[in-house]
Amino acid sequence: MTRDLDINGIDGIDQSEEISYLITALHEISERLQDLTVGEVDTVADSEGRTFMLRHAQDNMRHIKEDRQAAILDALAPQIALLDPNGRVVSVNAAWRRFRRENALASADGGLGLNYLTACDHAGSAAQASQVAAGLRAVLTGDTKTFSIEYAYHSPTEQRWFRLTATPLSTDRQAGAVVMHTDITDRKHDEAALLRFRAAMDATADAIYLVDRDSMRFVHVNDAACGMQELSREALLAMAPSDLLRTPSSVLERVYDDLIAGGTPAPPLEILRVRKNGATAWVELRRHAMRSVDSWTIVTLVRDITERKAKDDRIRRLSRMEAMSSRINELIVRVLDRDTLFDGACRIAVEAGAFSCAWIGSIDVRSGIGGVVASHGVDTLAREAMVLATSPAATG
Repeated sequence: MTRDLDINGIDGIDQSEEISYLITALHEISERLQDLTVGEVDTVADSEGRTFMLRHAQDNMRHIKEDRQAAILDALAPQIALLDPNGRVVSVNAAWRRFRRENALASADGGLGLNYLTACDHAGSAAQASQVAAGLRAVLTGDTKTFSIEYAYHSPTEQRWFRLTATPLSTDRQAGAVVMHTDITDRKHDEAALLRFRAAMDATADAIYLVDRDSMRFVHVNDAACGMQELSREALLAMAPSDLLRTPSSVLERVYDDLIAGGTPAPPLEILRVRKNGATAWVELRRHAMRSVDSWTIVTLVRDITERKAKDDRIRRLSRMEAMSSRINELIVRVLDRDTLFDGACRIAVEAGAFSCAWIGSIDVRSGIGGVVASHGVDTLAREAMVLATSPAATG
């Protein structure tokens, strides 16, 4: 038999004694109900429909909840530990245990019962340990909602980086915290590779523009591109490619899509552009599409070829002059008639020398009167102007 729970009105009993009495009574009642139901019933109800869950059912429900929580935590890749309000480790997941076992950090239980705050305080050589301890204390006391820090933890065989994140278990009371260590090594390697890539881009004299096809925005421009456009990197990245090229976005999208569909780099394109100071410059533009995971990046290389074009023009001009001189010399050897020689020389100057017109004039030394004796590519009006140019008044 269980004792009577009606203790109201008993003199000399304080609150703590009453609580103790109730706990003992509830325990005895639970044991008696367990005996009466032979462990085959989870919940009982009185005549008024009020229910009471028996202790073994409560224990089973708690174990199921704990097992479900453990299964969820074990399925997660980051290392996770649950801390009580004092900073002691009360639960860890499989990833936590595995990492500590592989790195000889603690026993097989993953450091259960270890005070995480004390471990950080005594880390000694770890420069960021004090920051971690302070951040965790702020989360445990409710002074902050989250704490995060990135740190390096290299092994003898590889370089590794992690991000520690701590959040409270409850938002309305101090119930402990969740500490999670996420491996960010791949991200760090990607960032380092990106820095090397950008350094290599900035080292080249060609202007390089990377455009994301989906967003039609610049994702990176190098120093040479900024110098060519006379804009800061921030200002250039804020612009759309269509604004920079003064081309409708729809037209540029078709150009990019054709480039992607073609599967090969576009042929080089030479463009004469006008700088902000009004000077002109020749540039060579090359484009190709680059697949990056699930998107396309359009890579545009622009090279200033103004000096090269000037050198090419000089070479072509000298080549024409050489060809013209060679043919005129051949003409001098073959032709004896003066008029035929002069007519042929003017024709060669236009055809081989690429002059728009050519003429030969003579001036009488006695009278000072001049005239055109041969010409090619010259109309009547121009011939009259040449006559005036060789007159005494024009020559002084």
